[in-house]
Amino acid sequence: MKNLMLNFLQGDRILDTIDAEIYLHSLIKQKNFEKLICIYDVSQRNIERLKKFYDYIVPVNENMHPFNHTYYAYYDWLCENGSNYEYVMQWDMRDVIIQKDPFVFMKNNPDKEFFLVCEGMQIKENKCNSTWQEWVLRTLAFKAERYDNSYVINGGTYGGKTSAFLNYCSLITIAMNRRNDYVIPDQALLGYLYSHLKKNPNMMLCHPYEDNFCATGEAIKWGNIKVNFDGKQMLNLNNDPYFLVHQWDRTEYAEVIRNNFKNTLSFVL
Repeated sequence: MKNLMLNFLQGDRILDTIDAEIYLHSLIKQKNFEKLICIYDVSQRNIERLKKFYDYIVPVNENMHPFNHTYYAYYDWLCENGSNYEYVMQWDMRDVIIQKDPFVFMKNNPDKEFFLVCEGMQIKENKCNSTWQEWVLRTLAFKAERYDNSYVINGGTYGGKTSAFLNYCSLITIAMNRRNDYVIPDQALLGYLYSHLKKNPNMMLCHPYEDNFCATGEAIKWGNIKVNFDGKQMLNLNNDPYFLVHQWDRTEYAEVIRNNFKNTLSFVL
């Protein structure tokens, strides 16, 4: 069966950056999976440009925060078309580099149905995620214990078998739909759910020191994890390239990556 990757884009701004061009250049090299992007408020000019990179461009109409809207858009499309795919994965668009086909990693772990990415730091080690913990705790009716020692699960990279992906979309949309002074993002809820999700034998919580699925720049930036960089790719400490690098723009290697792109390639957009 086929595999499918998903992106979500709201507005045109991201497409005007070199970081988006770096992402799209890494995407266009991948030939072994289909590509879908859901769009909101994107100009016709940029829709035409996106056709070079995606098999499906799906307009959506509701105006919500992207981290809310993505789950509804993906769920609706997969309910109608998901039976065509074995694995489905979403990752963020602007700050991701695809170094290798991530579906290979999933297929190499056939006992797992869903994959989430731990960044490599605990909630208590990061100011933003600690703030989100306080927001979440104020909304809970029960089981409201602190979870400072839980590991941060990134909200921008997740995927697995199609049925598990649909169930995950339902879980997160229900979890996020709560009243608060602020809109609580998916990643805030994932911190709360960490110990719950970790118990599930069908789920893999990937970690940059335990596998080479994905490295996340926030933890690299603050020194929570170390990676090797060979001038072109990010590798784990065994010098195995990560399949995905997320938030690379937050690392000390960001300007090297941008300069490499400027010096060796014409822009793809």
